[in-house]
Amino acid sequence: MEFLLTLAAGFVIGAVFFKLKVPGGMMVGAIVGAAILNIFAGHAYMPDMAQQAAKITAGAFVGCSVEREDLIRLRHIYKPFAAMMTAMLVLNLLVGFVIYKLTDLNLLTSLLCAVPGGVGVLPLIAQDMGADATSVAVMQFARMVVGVGFFPTFILWVDRMQRPLPEAAAETASPPAAKTEPSKEKKSVQDFLSRHKPFFTAAACAVVCGAVGVISPIPSGGMLLSMLGILGLKLMRVPVHLPRWVRRCGQLLAGCYVGYSVTYRDLLDLRQLAVPILIMLAGYLLNSYLSGRMLHRFFGLTLKQGMLANSPAGASDMALISADIGVQSADVIILQVLRMLMAVSVFPYLMHFLARIAAGI
Repeated sequence: MEFLLTLAAGFVIGAVFFKLKVPGGMMVGAIVGAAILNIFAGHAYMPDMAQQAAKITAGAFVGCSVEREDLIRLRHIYKPFAAMMTAMLVLNLLVGFVIYKLTDLNLLTSLLCAVPGGVGVLPLIAQDMGADATSVAVMQFARMVVGVGFFPTFILWVDRMQRPLPEAAAETASPPAAKTEPSKEKKSVQDFLSRHKPFFTAAACAVVCGAVGVISPIPSGGMLLSMLGILGLKLMRVPVHLPRWVRRCGQLLAGCYVGYSVTYRDLLDLRQLAVPILIMLAGYLLNSYLSGRMLHRFFGLTLKQGMLANSPAGASDMALISADIGVQSADVIILQVLRMLMAVSVFPYLMHFLARIAAGI
């Protein structure tokens, strides 16, 4: 009963946040709903199985968001990608150590707070690694909100201030493929399975690979192996797809799991994050400008393209925003997707390794 009550509280607040178009609204709302239930009623509960299911779902969706062409395209844009990720790694370490010095958070939590991406999965990884998932969720949410709400305006302002700068002759992208009308549904089971084969394939791969990851000693192995399994299918040209409702369910489970562990004392402790949030956002703002200029000068991207590629928001958000500020470059979106992939599959484990070294383990 407490499990269902927790899901209900998370769903109600999550649905409100989602309708208000809050970035990562379902997960953030679920965190708030479960936390409110736990703090004021003390009846929130989420089993460990829900956490594992959320992580496997998150890994599968990260894998589904990366196309085979994105991975192939890397050999053509690996130089700007390597330069961009090196700058973000340095920034992650600097901001993480500053947070560590200014707050009572441990080093691993501080480093994970500054990872450049993964608002939907980093709290789960933090929880699995023994870090403070609530603080990571708050910091990552702040990064996402400012990345979506402020960075595009900042990029346009800088672009106007820097002109005349050499601009690309044309920033074009292939027009979206025309949508085809779905055929009339057939009632046969065989037809149903055929039409939904990409979904069942993705689900089966995620469950099998995720289960192997769960029993492995790899931190957040369920998410990591689920993601790698989906990517392997894409490289083999096997059609895979997960509908949005599955993603929402994963976000609901993940948010409720993080939220139900929040206590009133944790809520009071979050006040110490105000200054670290400002430091983190200032760092990403400076990095977007400096790394954007670097990509513009050495790798042929326009300043707007370079800054947009270094914006600390979600890849899907950048895909929607880029056209609004006059950038329609496939390379920018690919760089954003690859940045997101690195942020959730490499950076957390690197931060975990560095924190263990610093602790002398």
